[in-house]
Amino acid sequence: FRSLKFFLVKRASKAAARGEQTSPTMKTISIIKHMLSVSAKDASITYNPEDYAAAGGELLVFAMIISWTLTYFYDYQVIEENNLKKRVGYNNLCVGWDEAPAKIIAAPIFVVIIWMECRYMQLDFWRAAIDTNSSHFQDQMVMVANFFNAISWMVCILIFVVPPTENATLHTFSFVQLVVFGYLAYLANFLETAPKYHPKGSYIFILIFGFFSVMFGTCAVVQFMMWDEETQTPGPIPWYVTATGDYGWFACLGVQGFMRPRAPSISMSFKLVSDDDYKVLNDPENGGARSMATGYAGGSSYEDHPLQVELHKAKAKHADLHEEVNKLLKEKLEAAEAKCKTLEAERDSLKAKQ
Repeated sequence: FRSLKFFLVKRASKAAARGEQTSPTMKTISIIKHMLSVSAKDASITYNPEDYAAAGGELLVFAMIISWTLTYFYDYQVIEENNLKKRVGYNNLCVGWDEAPAKIIAAPIFVVIIWMECRYMQLDFWRAAIDTNSSHFQDQMVMVANFFNAISWMVCILIFVVPPTENATLHTFSFVQLVVFGYLAYLANFLETAPKYHPKGSYIFILIFGFFSVMFGTCAVVQFMMWDEETQTPGPIPWYVTATGDYGWFACLGVQGFMRPRAPSISMSFKLVSDDDYKVLNDPENGGARSMATGYAGGSSYEDHPLQVELHKAKAKHADLHEEVNKLLKEKLEAAEAKCKTLEAERDSLKAKQ
């Protein structure tokens, strides 16, 4: 928080503050516009943390569409037969990006998804930390839930590192753990906000979301743990039961944004500050058009920088002028005092003659 000033602002004022239209648009595009909107004239930006979660969801759908299209046309045999299908009896949505060429496209997109989700976790925690209406317990709860969910998203990248052809169990569990931590972080949103900000029907959705999360996670663990490698026999759970939990969970991902508690956005103001290797000479907060800094590449010391030398000369000249002004004022003051004494003496003399 050292270089940032945070202010809670109403979500409705976010678009109006920058003169933006309130018409719906892709959150990914909106975030990019916000990143490019900061300038020397307006060193502030308003964040809606939920935009980052929504952008992550948009990119996830985009990655799946691209992946399944590429897999269908260039590697269709993966859809017909793969190690995941052998264990659970159906094609999980993630099958589409398990092999090249889809994997080559989906993996970089997934990196951006992870950044979006982690950024949401960070902004959501900052919002809770500066909200005076939340208790210390709520702040700590959000911090823990968001931290582990962020780690969970990072671990999830293993689905591209460990293909199902090498280790189907590790590949699947890298994703299943996200189901658990993602739901806990979502649940924390309701525990940190007042009930009046919870959308109508959100409590029912929490139960449905939780049901599919537990159902999918449990079915996946049972099927993979009870898979018989020698006989190629899957676990006891029918494929349609696991598929219901799987597709039901993905469906909840598409709905969760609408059921998320209403919360304020965050306004941040930026300014240039000095650090170990860069010194800011004038503070732009007082109206300076642009900050000047003495740090520069090249290995020279800070005191030898040309700007610093000029600064020392200006200070010395200023000190000399200050001394001359003080000397002149002192002389004028002494002359005025002498004249006052002379006038007082003449006045006393006139009174004596009278």
